Amino acid sequence: MGGYFMTVKEAVELLKKGLAYAKRTKYNEALSYYNKALSLDPNNPEAWYLRASVLIDTGKSKEALLDCEKAIALDQNYAPAWSKKQWLSITSNSMRRDCMPVHGHLP
Repeated sequence: MGGYFMTVKEAVELLKKGLAYAKRTKYNEALSYYNKALSLDPNNPEAWYLRASVLIDTGKSKEALLDCEKAIALDQNYAPAWSKKQWLSITSNSMRRDCMPVHGHLP
């Protein structure tokens, strides 16, 4: 049982390092730490949410949406993932609408 808690503690430390890199816009490094944290503790909704945030910042909205959904599946009450999922939904709908022809004319 002690091994599990040590793994969770390690994952939390990796998330902290990833967040520090993300704040400095070093997204590849942040993703690396988030991926390592998820490999140690795949049941941590915050890890999925944090990775989703970086995926958005790197233009990978579809992958980010999947990560938000994973976070929500792990914790139905994890509000940050719900907010980010909603934001992704709104922005993707807005982008699709902006690219659609209006009355047969291209934008």
